[in-house]
Amino acid sequence: MRLSSKIEGMTDRARELLAAAMIVSAPVLIVLTYLVCRERFPETIAGQFDWFFPGWRSGVSAGGSVVASVSSVVPALGVALFLVARGKSETARGGALGAALTVFWFCAYEIAALLVSYGAESYADIEQHWWQGAVALWVSFLAAVALERVLPPSRTSIRMPPKTDLGLGPHERVVWVGRSSSRAFLVAAVIISAGGLAVMTVSGSFGVLLLIVAVFAFWARSTSVRIDDAGLHVHVGPFGRRGFDVPLERIARAKFRLLSPFDMGGQWRWGYHRGRSVILRRGEGIVVECNDRPAIDITVDGAREAVDVLNALVVRSRANAGEPAR
Repeated sequence: MRLSSKIEGMTDRARELLAAAMIVSAPVLIVLTYLVCRERFPETIAGQFDWFFPGWRSGVSAGGSVVASVSSVVPALGVALFLVARGKSETARGGALGAALTVFWFCAYEIAALLVSYGAESYADIEQHWWQGAVALWVSFLAAVALERVLPPSRTSIRMPPKTDLGLGPHERVVWVGRSSSRAFLVAAVIISAGGLAVMTVSGSFGVLLLIVAVFAFWARSTSVRIDDAGLHVHVGPFGRRGFDVPLERIARAKFRLLSPFDMGGQWRWGYHRGRSVILRRGEGIVVECNDRPAIDITVDGAREAVDVLNALVVRSRANAGEPAR
């Protein structure tokens, strides 16, 4: 059985506990690294910001750096744990990921600073290279991706088996939530971040710009789709930022289709396009045909279920309004 299948088979409570353990493990690893290596640290160790500003000298001891780092992540750690335990919406789920990413990023750089300082006689003997900072950045990104997989889905979502006719009652409330992510965007974020750290040794401003682009690529690697009585709602990024909505009365029908970035006659359509299409990867997706606008293409996991639910809601909406079925 694949690891992802095992995680999906866990209860929400078990997934929340596993997610909390992953977040708490980050500052714990700082302390463990210090305790294991404390006999071999110089009087002054490398600092977290030395990779970003080569001329920066932290001037702190290993113990002082550890205390400062752990203390600094406590607020973000508390927010992440609170949202993991109490969050029931996509917004809360995204907030937990954002706070956890802050914890992972800060802790990864502190551990990297401790490791590169290990065994050096003095601060001047410490060798810091751009790739070390890149590895720390990659680790924090990957930890956030792993946490995203572990976090339980929105508790308002209802997973339904594919059916031609769901037979919804006139007042029955149905909510469907699905997600989609792109490995290509994640790889791009990692590569660009590595390039940004390398460039910072020559041009700090341009390196910072590349890091901003890397953060955007990481943020844009996923989308979530919500279908309810009001229509279709698309949220962008792991933090659930609102993308666009399509009211139910403007939807004619939905279809299942295998989508590709090279759809529409070979036109490159990878990413977000004019607020109408979100194609992050090749795979299953939904095509929403509208009454007054071009069709909307969206890649999403569980697309067949999404099509069934959306069509059933459209049929019921027309029936309630006295309109003939199409």
